[in-house]
Amino acid sequence: MVTSLHTDETPADAIDLVASDASGRFRVRTPKLPLSINGAGDAIAALFFAHVLRTGAAAEALSRAASSVFGLLKRTADAGSREILLIQAQEEFVQPTQVFPAEPI
Repeated sequence: MVTSLHTDETPADAIDLVASDASGRFRVRTPKLPLSINGAGDAIAALFFAHVLRTGAAAEALSRAASSVFGLLKRTADAGSREILLIQAQEEFVQPTQVFPAEPI
């Protein structure tokens, strides 16, 4: 998995995540948030790993992890917090507010 990816194809207001497995390579694109925070990479890596173990599919794991972390970081940004709001936004881990599908690339 590669996070915070910007390529020539990535719009300026977006950020890409890419993962691969035996079935192919997949990208999830989310809006870029006005936020620079510690721990976001650890959170997405942990969620991706958990979802890969549960589903066995990189595409689904990438979509689920990216969607949850986006919701978590959006709520953090909206609150103006410098700390990730893990407790206050914990429902994003179970049912993300917005789901970003993984696209084959």
